[in-house]
Amino acid sequence: MILFLKSLDDDGDNKMPLHEKLILIFKERVKDAKTDEDRERAERDLAKIEADVSGG
Repeated sequence: MILFLKSLDDDGDNKMPLHEKLILIFKERVKDAKTDEDRERAERDLAKIEADVSGG
């Protein structure tokens, strides 16, 4: 997944930092979760990514 995102970095003016792309992907995972367990796991993963980005 990360390699795919890095390959998208060459799109000129519309560059989005990798961590922002990851956050968007994890938000989609939360939204698309089919079970409560999947949603909770995705929310935990999202929280970890956001904490890493914010330095917490």
